[in-house]
Amino acid sequence: MLNRKRRLVRNGPRAAVLLTFGLVCIGTAAVVVVAASGDGEPVAGILGGAFLLGSGIAGCLYARTGVIVDDDGLTIRRMLGSRRIDWSDVVSFGLKSRRSRFGEQLERPGVTLRSGEVLWIRGIELPGRPLGISSKPIRFPQLEQLEEIRRSRQHRR
Repeated sequence: MLNRKRRLVRNGPRAAVLLTFGLVCIGTAAVVVVAASGDGEPVAGILGGAFLLGSGIAGCLYARTGVIVDDDGLTIRRMLGSRRIDWSDVVSFGLKSRRSRFGEQLERPGVTLRSGEVLWIRGIELPGRPLGISSKPIRFPQLEQLEEIRRSRQHRR
C-alpha cells in the first residue's frame, strides 16, 4: 500500500475553469451578503448569496471528478464519493451508448466491468460540448490514455 504510484487522469483545463468558477461564486456570495445587509435588504442578499454559494460549491465539487490510476486499480471520483475498481475487473474504456431521460441516444465516456456493468466517467468531457449531438466523432484523449494504461497492465501479467 505504501509508495503506490498514483496519477490523476482528467481534463485539466475543464477542472481549472470549474474550480475558478466555484471560487469566484463563493467569493461573490460573501460580498453580496455583506453589501445587501448594509443596504437594508438582507433577504435579497441572503437569497443571492445562497444561490452563489450553492453554485460555487457545485462548481468546486464537479472540478474534483476524474479517475485516479495506481498499480492496484483505479478510483472513479465523482462529485460526492468515489468508487474503487481493481484492474482485474476492468474490461475496457471507451464511449458507451446510453439513452438520456428524454430518449436521445448519447455516447458517454465509461468503463465496462467484467460483470457487464458500465460505469460512467465524469471529468474527462470537453467543456461546453454536448455529447451525442454532433455528427463528427468526438475524441477523448484522457479516455485513450486510460485504455492504454489498461492494455499495459494486461501485458505485465
